[in-house]
Amino acid sequence: MSLILLMVDDSEVDTLLVENALLTDCEPVRFKNFSDPEDFLAFIGNPPLEGRILVLLDINMPKVNGFEVLEKIRSSQAWDLVPVVVFSTSSNEQDAKKALRLGANAYLTKPLTIDEYQSMVRSMLSFWKFHRQ
Repeated sequence: MSLILLMVDDSEVDTLLVENALLTDCEPVRFKNFSDPEDFLAFIGNPPLEGRILVLLDINMPKVNGFEVLEKIRSSQAWDLVPVVVFSTSSNEQDAKKALRLGANAYLTKPLTIDEYQSMVRSMLSFWKFHRQ
């Protein structure tokens, strides 16, 4: 069963960096980005896709922030068990605690270099592939 990575992030650069990191991964990953969190919220109104799903969620977005999106995911009976990794530029400990309190499975601070980005994405995917089998 394939892994599906759903990214909710308004940053085009971060999206491209994640897509680039996925190209170096051994196992294919289905990838879909939502640059507008409202589009993602409409998407989760439907049953989850078939496959092992992982949501990669930014918290600093206009209109609807990632904390609000996380609350909606966790309040959806169909989506509440889907793993969510908050992936943010914020290294603020309070943001991390809030994300975990709201039901995030992990909180990662976005890396600064392309190599670190690729390494983090590969490590994250390997971890979730192993634990979701």
